[in-house]
Amino acid sequence: MVSIPALYIVPPAPPLPPFPPWPPVYPTPSHETSPMPPDPPYPPAPLMFPLKVQRFKISVPGL
Repeated sequence: MVSIPALYIVPPAPPLPPFPPWPPVYPTPSHETSPMPPDPPYPPAPLMFPLKVQRFKISVPGL
């Protein structure tokens, strides 16, 4: 077991300051709300691209 000199021991980091409180959320009056369609789901392209690349790398012979 290697003994570490006391000079090299890193002191613990000071605690982070608390986050500022969130601004209060006021309810929107009913006359300002308009029916909005739900957001469309994200396209699957960002999720499928790494899988296709990984499958391509695995299927290449000679690697």
